[in-house]
Amino acid sequence: MNAIFALLMAVLLLTVPMGASTGRQAAEHELPKDGVSFEFTPRPDAHQSPYILSVSVDGFTRYFEFPADHPDGPAAYPVIFTMSPSTVQRLLYAYNAVAADAAQGKCESRVKGIASTGKKLLTYYRDGHSFGCTFNYSDDPSLNGVARAFMAIAETLQSGERLQHDLRFDRLGLDAEIDALVAENTDGRAVEIMSIAKTLQAIIDDDRVMERVKLKAARLLQQAATPAPQLPRPIAR
Repeated sequence: MNAIFALLMAVLLLTVPMGASTGRQAAEHELPKDGVSFEFTPRPDAHQSPYILSVSVDGFTRYFEFPADHPDGPAAYPVIFTMSPSTVQRLLYAYNAVAADAAQGKCESRVKGIASTGKKLLTYYRDGHSFGCTFNYSDDPSLNGVARAFMAIAETLQSGERLQHDLRFDRLGLDAEIDALVAENTDGRAVEIMSIAKTLQAIIDDDRVMERVKLKAARLLQQAATPAPQLPRPIAR
């Protein structure tokens, strides 16, 4: 018995390096040197998955989603893509507002009794320094606007994962899922559609998918390919 135990311990030491990081720690090690990150922690009863989204000023983006029932576990499906310049600038636009709010301790709203929609940590990075705000809801519309933008990006990526699942296992379910994505994209609750372009193209190319689903996927791609107007750059160089 002792020999078996010793063998098992030896295998564990070989497969789990000393000082190995949890999934969340590994994601935090990938934060940008110059850019912005957003960490979302849902309410315990919300049945949502926590995630971290980080964006460099050049658009390089990482998305880490964690199991709802094990938020410190490994990311379910880390996603890496290049974000459009217009969205990057939209996310960087609150740089000065967050700097001021963080310095004055004004990140969280002073209004009492606001319903919890999840904890949001918005952090900006520049030249080796960082500062951030943790809040549920802020009195500063800049913070709320950037938080909504990050959440809309995450919704697009999560929708892409559901579409991938349906394409493989439940093609009839694609109809309702693509309709939901179209509606969310129309009202701004899902943005940066090009981040799931490969999934949408796979739907278009699959002869087994209903024609109306293909047309909606193609329309989403066409709309996403139209460049949006860019905001003034908030971080001076």
